Amino acid sequence: MRSSLVEHAATHPALAAAWAGLDAPRAIADGEQAVERTPEQLEVLREAGDRAYALNAFGAASGFYAEAIDLWPDARAGRGELLFRYARSLFLWNSADVVGVLEEAVELLLDAGSSDIAAEAEVTLGLVHWFNSERKQAAPHFAKATELIESAEPLSSPSGACPTSPSSPIPPLAA
Repeated sequence: MRSSLVEHAATHPALAAAWAGLDAPRAIADGEQAVERTPEQLEVLREAGDRAYALNAFGAASGFYAEAIDLWPDARAGRGELLFRYARSLFLWNSADVVGVLEEAVELLLDAGSSDIAAEAEVTLGLVHWFNSERKQAAPHFAKATELIESAEPLSSPSGACPTSPSSPIPPLAA
């Protein structure tokens, strides 16, 4: 998804310093695919995405998340949440079609027992359809999110905020 992390890190000194401090393999600088990634390297990318997202730099956030997804092992815990963060930032950045990524994220999140974050992903799926004027396709996602929220523990959102609020542009669905 990103051709060179090192090239991107050159424009972000904090990322470059963090990455260098982790003794990233020389193969990465040469553009080769390294075999092993440390959990710390993956967390640096995810945290960089989180920081960019918090600053409403959705393009940068989606880039960091995309790089982390490319390196993140399929079986490693947290992949569902990472896919959700990536899809959400990508959609907010350029209204990309992220339905497939969000559906995969919901499945992984539910398998991992993260129903609260799966509910956020369902809301995001609903918003994707809503903003594409696909109201009938949006409604089931909002209903599923409601169901997940009602059965979930208190919210532990990666963003620390609810995905919708009273000032949301989405009107309540009629029963």
